[in-house]
Amino acid sequence: MATTICKRCGQEKPLEEFYNNRYGASQVCRECARKKRHETMAKRYAAQRASSLADYTPRELMAELKRRGYEGTLTFTETHVIDISNI
Repeated sequence: MATTICKRCGQEKPLEEFYNNRYGASQVCRECARKKRHETMAKRYAAQRASSLADYTPRELMAELKRRGYEGTLTFTETHVIDISNI
């Protein structure tokens, strides 16, 4: 039985526990790859939920609202702050 060592957990496992890619077996076992994918998705989801809509630029805000399912017309007024105390 052919085995290889997972680069993430360091355990020696049979090749059946690794995904295949174009170079052969991947270097990370399926279990570790699954855990990493879940961690990444949870991190991405938390970052999306934690960000305030006020932090978006107008273009990013429109894309985010569209992604969330909002429809209709969006209008905005841009405010610029100019410091004239140094002039």
